[in-house]
Amino acid sequence: LPVIPGNNLVTHSYIDRNFISLANLKVLIINGLNPEDCLYSYGKELKKLYENKFDGLNGKIFYKEPNNKKEFIQYIKEIRPTVFVFYGHGSFNNHDHEGKLHIKSEAITARELEEIEWGAMITILGACETQTFDDNYLNIANMFVGLGSASVLGTYFPVDGALTYIFLESLFRHLTNALQNKAPKSIINNWADVILQSRRSLYLIEPIEPLKKYFNKKKINFEFEGIADFVSKYCMRKVENSISEAYLYRDEAYRAFFCKDKKALECFEYVLKHKYIYHESLAFTSLGSPEKITISR
Repeated sequence: LPVIPGNNLVTHSYIDRNFISLANLKVLIINGLNPEDCLYSYGKELKKLYENKFDGLNGKIFYKEPNNKKEFIQYIKEIRPTVFVFYGHGSFNNHDHEGKLHIKSEAITARELEEIEWGAMITILGACETQTFDDNYLNIANMFVGLGSASVLGTYFPVDGALTYIFLESLFRHLTNALQNKAPKSIINNWADVILQSRRSLYLIEPIEPLKKYFNKKKINFEFEGIADFVSKYCMRKVENSISEAYLYRDEAYRAFFCKDKKALECFEYVLKHKYIYHESLAFTSLGSPEKITISR
């Protein structure tokens, strides 16, 4: 549990164990971006992604593009989602010491969120600086905990929009697999397990972008197509039944991919040795008690 003001701490202490199932699942996706924003299409694609790629989510996804903060609050109050996803821009004003979510040309502050009077079981904030440390803790993620969310995913600092999209895809892939009993119960039994497995999935592909940048810097022509699929399948073959340990074979998988190109392999070892690979999934911090949200199959 994060260190937050007393009222939020007391509110959270009343949260008993919850369960999430296909029966009670209701997902609200709010895209707060302007259409001309370069990241706008990622937010718009989330609904299509969830409905088309993950069986069982049709009719359970509500996608909204509010024009202002009044509509933002209205959608949450009306839909009362089990899972609330915000995709857009966030910020923390060091002068006012308060976090904000940006809705088109407007911004809703942490204190204004108190008007909502509804806390989704799970809140996912795909925006920058939603869990920034400050002396008064008036940040967005903490306020959603105060509204009653059992689990909130927020960010310490600015994050990449494409990375956020990939992380959100991974979260719902693992959640849907568990709800439909396609993932072993021993590995995914609650929402905390979903977060962990999503981080591990992202861990497998984290080296790709740093490698591409380093190869370009060194003017090395190399075809990266299919590398993500190769690494994933390689790791799964190594563990067979114990898929929760697949991430342990990540570096070995990359060495196998580059093994026929000595120069490429040397570059990979250099990037690995000098720690050019940043663990991007750690940009998202987990607040609340995700382990209290049991997945009902």
